[in-house]
Amino acid sequence: MDEATGKQGRQQGYGASLEYLTEKISLRAEVLLARGYEKDDCGYVEAAYHLTSKWQLAGSFEYFKGTEPPLPFGVPPTGLQLKEHQALGAALNYWFSPKFVWKLNYYHV
Repeated sequence: MDEATGKQGRQQGYGASLEYLTEKISLRAEVLLARGYEKDDCGYVEAAYHLTSKWQLAGSFEYFKGTEPPLPFGVPPTGLQLKEHQALGAALNYWFSPKFVWKLNYYHV
């Protein structure tokens, strides 16, 4: 049951992810769709390229689009500014080892 609306219903989620990695190139993408009393779509794509064995450039695009379930009369909506956004990102990464990386990121949301 949805506590905010009192409605019964089933919420379903569908997701997919892809990844392609080589020594130089890294490509990733994920998407998630939620269906039911709420309808949310989100995902990202990311590409990175190793300039050297230590330095890597990366870029990403992320999005989220969601809906709030109907609210009972008199209840104000909250968080509406968070229900839809897109972000572009760029990064410069320094790999100390395969298990430790320093990342400098910039995002425009």
